[in-house]
Amino acid sequence: MLLDEDQEEGDYEKAPMHVTVLTAEYIASGLDDGDIPALEAAEDTRLGEQDSLTIQLKDAVVRTLGRLVIPTRTFTNWRIPSMRNVVAILADDAPAQEALLEIWREFSVPFKVMLYSGPFVIEGTMYSDDDDPPEFYRQAFRPIEDALISHVPDQEMEPIRVKLGLVNVLPVHGYHVENS
Repeated sequence: MLLDEDQEEGDYEKAPMHVTVLTAEYIASGLDDGDIPALEAAEDTRLGEQDSLTIQLKDAVVRTLGRLVIPTRTFTNWRIPSMRNVVAILADDAPAQEALLEIWREFSVPFKVMLYSGPFVIEGTMYSDDDDPPEFYRQAFRPIEDALISHVPDQEMEPIRVKLGLVNVLPVHGYHVENS
């Protein structure tokens, strides 16, 4: 369960965090080292405010998807100027997972979901901050656990397995929710 682990207040800020940012056109993985960490920026993003925050990854590896056909590249700094086109932010290591658990601790009610989001199918356990299924009208991101993300246009691409992450509700164009 997402919030079963004990967390000490503030520990997540001390260690570097590695995250993966998934968009409809590329995947960027790197050290989350911006002024506002990506997981915190996602928590601050409300619907209608998704263009107000920029996230930055250091030593980022960027791999294209979909229509973009260019080689995988590494960048010292990769900036994502808006949360609008972000499909998901994945916590890749223990410090990032601990930060996600701390920042999103009020989201503790699990629901099984299957989402169509951009060119992806996302299946896993999404969390709500109350007993009602996740509503997609106020908060742009929602926590997800034990998820599988499949890229529909490229059936040869290995699905992405996610231990903990956040899903942007803006590109969601269909979903099913059931009680866990």
